[in-house]
Amino acid sequence: MIAAIAVAGFWWLAVPRYDICATVLPARAGCRIADRVSAATLWTTVVAVLYAATVVVALARPRGRWWPLAAGIAVLIVAA
Repeated sequence: MIAAIAVAGFWWLAVPRYDICATVLPARAGCRIADRVSAATLWTTVVAVLYAATVVVALARPRGRWWPLAAGIAVLIVAA
């Protein structure tokens, strides 16, 4: 859920929702779609890799060791 919500949030912020950005030339900071999409793509990749690593740790962790999973979830939350 954490990763899905984070990715949805990245792309919600990346897609311009106001026509004012399209009508102002030169575009103000944050209005260029190329800058926004590249940032969303980067953070989507980061969150996806951290999610995959957390799943691997959850499936491969030895019995009784809960701290690697907790650390993975904490890092995922911070990145998201």
